[in-house]
Amino acid sequence: MNELVFGAWRQLDVLKAVMYREALVRFGRRSLGLLEEIGSIAVHIVVFSLMRLYAGVEVQHGLPVLPFVCVGIYNFWLFRTGISQIPTALSAGSYRAFSQVTPLDVALARGAVNMLLYIGLAVVTFWLLQLFGYSGPVGNWTEVILILVANGIFGIGCGLVLAGPFHYLPFLRTVVMIGAMRILSLIDGTFFLYPDLPPNLRPYAIWIPNLHLNDMAREAYFPSYQENWTSLTYVTGWIGGSLLLGLMVERALRNAIEAKKVPA
Repeated sequence: MNELVFGAWRQLDVLKAVMYREALVRFGRRSLGLLEEIGSIAVHIVVFSLMRLYAGVEVQHGLPVLPFVCVGIYNFWLFRTGISQIPTALSAGSYRAFSQVTPLDVALARGAVNMLLYIGLAVVTFWLLQLFGYSGPVGNWTEVILILVANGIFGIGCGLVLAGPFHYLPFLRTVVMIGAMRILSLIDGTFFLYPDLPPNLRPYAIWIPNLHLNDMAREAYFPSYQENWTSLTYVTGWIGGSLLLGLMVERALRNAIEAKKVPA
């Protein structure tokens, strides 16, 4: 039992050390560091808010445009950046000198840094919107944060799954990040609600787990909004399935990469 506890603490220490290094490397690669991360989020919030205003939808279902869009953007961003950051962690060579650090450790560390960063920014953003009168009080902070965490974990799981295809077919990364993610941002409820969709599209949209998470988040954020179509079981199945499949891909990919390093 003592050995199990010691091993768990040691693994936690390794993870914290890798998280610290990953945070330094992440912000060090950008000329403006954290400000550049904040700027990217701000630009997307402005663009999607203007899209709603241009469509003549400033307030819908009693939900003001800025907090409405911010909830959608942060949920999408946690998922998107997970898919962007995680696959490269599995083939990163910067930790090869440290035998106790596995590719999965690096992937989890990157995912944790990603979640801490954007959930922290989301909480600050929501607080500022309330402070300056752009938003009413958040209905349920706990649920809002848990849904943000769920999106982050979903991004980690899907990032692990895509690590295999990205490794063997590098061009797919460009296709997914530039093509598929942009399409997803338009259909996952980032700037609309499920009831806003035409009735003929709803049977297809209901299969998008990110749309479920966005409507759950808005119900938690806005006390006046009630939804009755989402499925926690369905979303949990997607997240759990992506993690399970992702761990299998990570194990297979690690073995394949290590086999290439061994001289014939």
